[in-house]
Amino acid sequence: LVREWRMRARVAKRHEMASQKLASGNYPGFQAAELLYRQILAERDDPEARAERARVLAQMAFEFGDSPQLAERAMASIGEEAAVPCADKKPGCRDVAEARVYLAMARGELDRASRLAQALRRKFPDAAASYLVGRAELLLERPDNATDALRTAADGDPHNPLVLHGLGLAEAAARRDDRA
Repeated sequence: LVREWRMRARVAKRHEMASQKLASGNYPGFQAAELLYRQILAERDDPEARAERARVLAQMAFEFGDSPQLAERAMASIGEEAAVPCADKKPGCRDVAEARVYLAMARGELDRASRLAQALRRKFPDAAASYLVGRAELLLERPDNATDALRTAADGDPHNPLVLHGLGLAEAAARRDDRA
């Protein structure tokens, strides 16, 4: 009983530390977060940590150019091909849906990424989903739609460096260098 309590405390602490590392928005922070999720999974099989690790790996593949193979394996281990994002309300289903979008963008499947991002934003109308819609629109060379979605994301999460960078890219693509 005491051992289980201590393990839960360690897992909760690692989840918290991983969130802090991800907030940095830089590659070393993402690497540290992925390591923390791996440590959680080494201690016990935690579905939420598996989903978060898959999202982090897919995001690293898209944002920083890492190979998508690790993300693909992580997604395969949790059943990547669910039809509707978060239809079953399992822990981490939102992270899985986000990972699908990041992985589709990393693979160059832009139409699929856009469809998945739009579905995610309908389900969760927040900054993270708007960011994914904006990045997908930017890759599809629709800078005005991308700017609108990324501005919504920046309004919802004004301190996220990845969102602000994406907004700058969209403004530059729309030839509004004064706002970029």
